[in-house]
Amino acid sequence: MPEDLEHAWKIKEYIFQNIHFSDSKAGTIVAISTLNLTLLAFLPNNLSQESAVKVAISSVPLFLSIVCAIFSVLPRVDIKPLGRTVFWGNIQQYSTFAKYHNEFISKNTNKLEQVLEQVYCLAKIAQKKYSMVSWALRFQVIGLVVFWFVVFSIRIY
Repeated sequence: MPEDLEHAWKIKEYIFQNIHFSDSKAGTIVAISTLNLTLLAFLPNNLSQESAVKVAISSVPLFLSIVCAIFSVLPRVDIKPLGRTVFWGNIQQYSTFAKYHNEFISKNTNKLEQVLEQVYCLAKIAQKKYSMVSWALRFQVIGLVVFWFVVFSIRIY
C-alpha cells in the first residue's frame, strides 16, 4: 500500500508540473499576441478604409488567442466532498487549523483514495487548461501569419 500511495503522489506531482507549464505557455501566448497588437497603435492615420478593415480583421485571431490563454488559467473542478483532508479545495473549508488538524488526525480514511481523488481532479483541470492553451496557440499562429501578411501587403512599414 505505501508503494501505491507514493506512486499516486508522483502522478499528482507530474500533473501539477504540467498545469504549471500550461500556465507558463498561456503567459507567453498573451505576451506575444499583445506585443503584436500594440503595433496597431503605430499604424499611419492615412490608411484606406479597405486597409484598415483588413488590419482589424487580421487582428481578431490574436485577440482570440489572448482570450483563450486567459481562460486557460481559470479552469477548476467543482468536486468538494465533505470530510476530505488532502485536496486544498477541501482543506480551506475548515474554519480553523485546529478543526482541520482534528479531522485529519481522527479520520481513519484511506489516504490513497483521497490522493487518487486529487490526482483525478488535477487531471481534469490539466485537460481543460491544455485544451484552452491549444486553441490559444492555434489562434496565435493563424493571427500572426495573417496579421503580418496583411501588414506587409498594404505596405505600411
